[in-house]
Amino acid sequence: MSTAPLEKMGREALADEELEALAGAATWYFKYHGRMIAERADDFSAVAIAQREEFHDLHAALWKLGVRLGLPEGLAPRTE
Repeated sequence: MSTAPLEKMGREALADEELEALAGAATWYFKYHGRMIAERADDFSAVAIAQREEFHDLHAALWKLGVRLGLPEGLAPRTE
């Protein structure tokens, strides 16, 4: 799933509580789904590749928010 905001707003557009809520929800999602994504690391179907790319995007975004989570075992770091 992807979203395209009507206009790009910076981090300052969110209240601290809203940013914390987003980071918390994203962290839960990351921890909950990480194992499932890693289990499909050897799946090269278009769906699995897209899911890994989105998961890597989530990982990068969480790091930018200061949430330091490692990638699940078996999931290789993004190579770009």
